[in-house]
Amino acid sequence: TPVPYREGLTDFNQFFSTKLGKPSITLTDLVRKEICEPLNERTRKSHKLIHGDLIADNLIVVPRYAGLDRDGESVVYIDWTRSVLKGFPEFDLGSLMSKLNVDEDLEDRIVGYAASLFEPESKDAQEESIKAYHRNRVLQDLVASHKYLSRADNARSDPQAEIFRNCSLLLFNRAIRKVKRQTQRMNLFSSNLLEELVQSRPGLYEITE
Repeated sequence: TPVPYREGLTDFNQFFSTKLGKPSITLTDLVRKEICEPLNERTRKSHKLIHGDLIADNLIVVPRYAGLDRDGESVVYIDWTRSVLKGFPEFDLGSLMSKLNVDEDLEDRIVGYAASLFEPESKDAQEESIKAYHRNRVLQDLVASHKYLSRADNARSDPQAEIFRNCSLLLFNRAIRKVKRQTQRMNLFSSNLLEELVQSRPGLYEITE
């Protein structure tokens, strides 16, 4: 049965407002201005088919001797149920990288290399690709953090709730670190956004440097 591709990604302003509880008005305005609107613009300009759920479990590496690719190994992508006709490739890259345990320096090198493949004609376009990647990662980590907090509230036991809270803490801290790092490296985010994110964290959170 052919996969019914979605036409485009969900509007990022809508995604943020429906997935992140009730953040402050100031934080909402900053996230929309610095993250959601640029990602919506990236979507409008890119118009590329993306997988939509590109994690390691949805990749199958076919060895060279299987005969499917005379130049070497082939990668088969499975489970296209979240695929999108008009997306941007940094969305898929972010999904894949979010599940990998790589340090920030290596991540930056991978993202830079990927940008040179996504946008081979222009250094400026490569920079926009890198910015789109980091904006998307911050937003996705914040939303995932909130999701785990909701799971903690509905957990069946205290140990299970603690696991969900720890997952939420990890993702929230990772988003904060990325905002701080990319503000220092690329001036990508404002100091106001960083301050609002830190102030919005649940009281049990301590941001680790």
